[in-house]
Amino acid sequence: MKIFKTQKYIYTEYEDKHIENLDKANVPYEVKTEILFFGFQIREGYIRYSALMEIIVISGLIYTFFLR
Repeated sequence: MKIFKTQKYIYTEYEDKHIENLDKANVPYEVKTEILFFGFQIREGYIRYSALMEIIVISGLIYTFFLR
């Protein structure tokens, strides 16, 4: 019994001639537009934020247990 359905996707840059070829071959497709700049910036910001918070917590633990 399969609970989840798996699908494979190909993300690529394309030109109009590629879409025409897909139409001629009767291949189903869906064109999606994504703004990758914001997604990358948010992920990078989250990684930096979480690393900074971990440094603060570890520094607090070191101060509490070893330097006090």
